[in-house]
Amino acid sequence: MEENGSNLGLSTGHVIPIAARIRIFEEFYQSETTRESAQQSYNTVKNLGLGLAISSRLAELLKTEIRLHSYLGKGSAFSFELPVQFAPVVSTERQLPNEASRAIARCLGQACIAVIDDDPNILDATSQLLESYGAIVFTAEDSTQTWQVIHDLGKVPDIFLVDHRLAKESGLDVIKAIKEKFGPNKPCILITGDTSADQVTNFHQAGVRALYKPLTDAALIEAICEELDCE
Repeated sequence: MEENGSNLGLSTGHVIPIAARIRIFEEFYQSETTRESAQQSYNTVKNLGLGLAISSRLAELLKTEIRLHSYLGKGSAFSFELPVQFAPVVSTERQLPNEASRAIARCLGQACIAVIDDDPNILDATSQLLESYGAIVFTAEDSTQTWQVIHDLGKVPDIFLVDHRLAKESGLDVIKAIKEKFGPNKPCILITGDTSADQVTNFHQAGVRALYKPLTDAALIEAICEELDCE
């Protein structure tokens, strides 16, 4: 395959006599070898002599032509060329329009974000995502680690992302403690896979924003920017 075109071929297995090569693209025309093949007992398909005629018309529509190559003792081959345009393979994951990306970078580039989850893989992946937009991220496995990190850094995060099913406590209880400590308006997002009616009601009554798994990067970023009230 070449950059500017692709040559495709199909072998028939039969040699086509020179005298028949001009007519084989006509409708209902059958060469002698084709008729002999159709008469063989194993050939259960009736040959109408339309295949090459149809193929020729399709080739014209594609602005190309079918070429015949027939060699004694080897058989025949039909080939045609089609233009091929190579497009670069581009991943769409985490890609956003430039204007939207700049707006997100302006928002998250000034944010300190706490991620609380007892799964190290999720902590690592979420941190990488947020840091790619310039955010300052610290992680913790529970509320105890969270208070310790805040004390050590001497800085309260702008927003807390908390998984609901923690090993030692519920994420909802952690968020309640955060709001008691830093005020009811402190931005927090609860991340959960629990969509039961009772739990959804509990989240709503507690005034907590919940995001439900499976969660896309784009949905998480959008929610964070909304909670931070970024323009």
